[in-house]
Amino acid sequence: MNRKEKLVLLKNATANLARGSAAAIVAVILPPFLVRLMSADSYSAWSLILQLSAFIGYLDFGIQTAIGRFVAHANERGDTERRDRIVSTATVALSIAGLLGIGGSIGTAIGLGRLFPQMPSLLLGDARTALLVVAVGG
Repeated sequence: MNRKEKLVLLKNATANLARGSAAAIVAVILPPFLVRLMSADSYSAWSLILQLSAFIGYLDFGIQTAIGRFVAHANERGDTERRDRIVSTATVALSIAGLLGIGGSIGTAIGLGRLFPQMPSLLLGDARTALLVVAVGG
């Protein structure tokens, strides 16, 4: 590995650590403020929305990690045809997973009142909107 490759590796590793650290800091610092600023019902709805939208992340099935490994392997071997097939197949698989996630989010948003009957009816409209925004935007 030459010097330029080492610098790129170091830069990428540092960026990944910074991204992960920022997410962790927000996850630790934000909830205490929200508990103080929001009503118990609103905070509960917010937590529920984040948890429901987090399930969409499971639809990745590790595909993105596998793509990185197999594309790097194909590039190293100089097999551009295989690399392109991998990327094409992964694009289709991730598109299907995304559509399933969006469909599941829409279904969950529609049935939110039936799935969670304890949720105050005044929060249902905002919770549905927030769920769709967080799930589709995440």
